[in-house]
Amino acid sequence: MGYGQTAVEDIIACAGVSRRTFYDLFKNKEEAFLAAYDDGVERLFEAVTAAYEQEGPWPDRARNGLAAFLCGLAQFPDLAHMCIVDVLAAGPTALTRRDAAMQRFVDMIEEGRRELPHVATIPAMAAQTVVGGIHEVIYARIVRNETGTLPDLLPDLAYSMLLPFVGQDDALAEYRRLSARAERARRSA
Repeated sequence: MGYGQTAVEDIIACAGVSRRTFYDLFKNKEEAFLAAYDDGVERLFEAVTAAYEQEGPWPDRARNGLAAFLCGLAQFPDLAHMCIVDVLAAGPTALTRRDAAMQRFVDMIEEGRRELPHVATIPAMAAQTVVGGIHEVIYARIVRNETGTLPDLLPDLAYSMLLPFVGQDDALAEYRRLSARAERARRSA
């Protein structure tokens, strides 16, 4: 059930609270959604930031942040649906918050454009394009109820994320390394 099909009665039943308690806390369904969305986004960003801020070169940090994001979404599919899909139907305030969340990802990627030695040759919109493309791939998987498979996309998405910043040779090397690691993990499972 998505945002549009969810009624206050559904929220009350799921939360196990009275109607009065709900309205003591929230003015309406949108306000409750925004509170849940903000909380979910912050939890995801905590994991992403912890992975991203580890020592190392920007490509490794960016890959680690992406892996944490994919794993966090896969671990909490309802949260993933809310943050990636339902937010699109939750009204203009929700869309503004979604844009702000996506900008946080753009800023992390943009850091690579500023850190790498060939910054002048990287298009200014590269980070925004990368984040938008990754978001679309994730959105499609969530809509198809394939949220649990998101971590499997790491080699492909890391390649796409790194390509404009490190070039094809390094992005392809990372893709091959991640693919081999994933294959070893599948065989040992």
